[in-house]
Amino acid sequence: MRKIGVVVPWDTPFMYTAPAFNMMNWETPEDCEVKYIMGVGWCPASRHNDGVAKAQDWGADLILFNGGDHLCPKDILKRML
Repeated sequence: MRKIGVVVPWDTPFMYTAPAFNMMNWETPEDCEVKYIMGVGWCPASRHNDGVAKAQDWGADLILFNGGDHLCPKDILKRML
């Protein structure tokens, strides 16, 4: 089973609502486990690095970044594979 880490590199509780609902409705590919990870830190680079480290610690095979202001097609994870 593949593990997909979706890193959201925003260090704020005020993420836009539409992207949050968009991510909640993403289709999970067969034979995959998906984990959504919030990157934290004092700057965007630090938040990206923190998210990658957390995804690696979890054992992610693939990492996808999704900003707190991005809308993606619901099959984005299937497309990534």
